[in-house]
Amino acid sequence: AAQLYATAAAAVPDLESHLAAGNFGPLHQWLARNVYRHGRLYRSDEVCALATTEPLNPTRFTDYLSAKLRAVYAD
Repeated sequence: AAQLYATAAAAVPDLESHLAAGNFGPLHQWLARNVYRHGRLYRSDEVCALATTEPLNPTRFTDYLSAKLRAVYAD
């Protein structure tokens, strides 16, 4: 999920602003074009690679956690 979100955020201008305003349309459109259209044709790791142009990458998740925890536990 973190890898898909990072890719969507890079592809959709102002994605966080849209989500903060409750507008999920741009994210849904990106997911429809890049994830949902594959249905059950591929395994989840293959869909992730197709949508993000890289194999599953745990660095995306650790980057997400680092940013989130840094905000919570900032000095």
